[in-house]
Amino acid sequence: MGEAAIDVYATYDHTLAVRTERQVPDEGNARHRIPTRWPVRVIGRPHVGGGELSVRVIGRLEVRRIDQHLIKSDIGSRKARLLVALLALERGRLVRQDRIVDVVWSAELPRDPAHNIATMVSRIRRTLGGDFVLGDRTGYTLGDTVRVDLDDAAALVAKTEVGSVDREPLLVLTAGQRALRLLSRGGILDDEPRELWAEPARVCHRDLLRRARHSVARSALQLDDSATALEAAGSALAADPLDEIACRLLMRAYDASGEPVRALHTFHRLRARLADELGLDPAAATRELHVAILRGQTSPDRDGVRTVD
Repeated sequence: MGEAAIDVYATYDHTLAVRTERQVPDEGNARHRIPTRWPVRVIGRPHVGGGELSVRVIGRLEVRRIDQHLIKSDIGSRKARLLVALLALERGRLVRQDRIVDVVWSAELPRDPAHNIATMVSRIRRTLGGDFVLGDRTGYTLGDTVRVDLDDAAALVAKTEVGSVDREPLLVLTAGQRALRLLSRGGILDDEPRELWAEPARVCHRDLLRRARHSVARSALQLDDSATALEAAGSALAADPLDEIACRLLMRAYDASGEPVRALHTFHRLRARLADELGLDPAAATRELHVAILRGQTSPDRDGVRTVD
């Protein structure tokens, strides 16, 4: 099967400076700031045979060949596992030796780090194949044929945002639910929770999870599936109580399921929290939806759900 690559640069950014922040252009959200130090080139490919390998960084680090789970000892020592995790999270870029040394050796350095890294890479290649890690002593990168679950999830989320909820709500819902299944397996490198170098990927993971929940709720509302919309929007708002997009989607889901009182309570909780924590009022779109529900009318939509007044 030929490659069906989808080159998507997700909104966690590939252009701005290292370890800075920018405002994400989510209209009506009081605040969402994410680091821009996460320039992952998201590549979606169809699954192929021939012993294809994938790296899971969501949850505990795993390497799989088709459906065969490779346990930690198959990957190598903890240092080898950290190297695999680093290459997976830096997917698409050559990782220099000084960067590898900083991540793999947090304490006393070996006498010859370059030799130690080359030895680890050699052992990983013997176990997982010569194409699993590319490069030489100048730097290393994950092989082009190796999948990374965070990349797969980002590609699915991008599909839900590029596609039209109005024209293809079922396709958007399916892609969003697939993304949620990937992203909900856990956090990033749950077996290495103290590794601060992985924090940008953790922020990226949370952002993808938020966006996937938004997309699922929007498309479910379009399909008159208020139960699915309630679950997705409710999870998004529970994860971030100041997420106004999630609040509006949850209000719409409650209203669609015949529970306008709960929709109004959702608005009041958001308004109180915004005032207490940020000294802000809800955005205009949220206030308009509140008034529309009070009047038993449908408000102009700003969340990707077509409605009728």
